[in-house]
Amino acid sequence: MKILIGTTLFLLVACAENSKSRKLDNSELSIMDKTQIIVDSFKLECNRASSSQQLDSVSNKYNKKIFDYLSDKFLDSIRVHVDTVIVDGWTVTTRFHYNNDIVFRYGLTFKSKMDSHFDSLFQFMKGLPIGRDTTVSFTYMAAHTLIIPQPNVSSPTLLLSAIPLPVFMRNH
Repeated sequence: MKILIGTTLFLLVACAENSKSRKLDNSELSIMDKTQIIVDSFKLECNRASSSQQLDSVSNKYNKKIFDYLSDKFLDSIRVHVDTVIVDGWTVTTRFHYNNDIVFRYGLTFKSKMDSHFDSLFQFMKGLPIGRDTTVSFTYMAAHTLIIPQPNVSSPTLLLSAIPLPVFMRNH
C-alpha cells in the first residue's frame, strides 16, 4: 500500500513538473519573442567575453543574426510604448520601446504633395499618443544598432530602425 501511494505521489509530482517546464514550440513564439531571445543571447555572450576582440566578434555575429532574422519579416501588431513624436515641418521622428531592451525609432520626411497613402501615414505618425501604450506595425529598414551592455547602466540593447505603420496598413 505504501509503495502504491509513493508511486502515485511520484507520478503526480513528475507530471506537474513536466507541465510547468513545458517550453513553447518555436512556431508558437512571436517575432518579438524570437528577437528577444537573440538579444538575451547577445547579452549573455557579451558578459562572457573577456576581451574587446571577443566583444567585437560577438557584436558582428549578432548584428548578422538580427539582420538575417528581421530582413524578411513584417512586424505586425506590436504592443509598444510611444516615447517621442517630433514633428518638424514635413519630417516626423518617432521612438517607441517594446521593453527595456528593444527600441524602435525612425525619422521620415514627407513631400508637401503626397498621395492618400502617404498622407494617411503622415497623419498617423503625427497623431501617435506620446506617453501611452499602443499597437503598431513596423517595417524594418534593414538597419539597427546593438549596444554592448555595461554594468550598472540602464540602456536599451537593440535599437531598430523601423517605420511605424497603422496595423491595417502594409507597405506597397
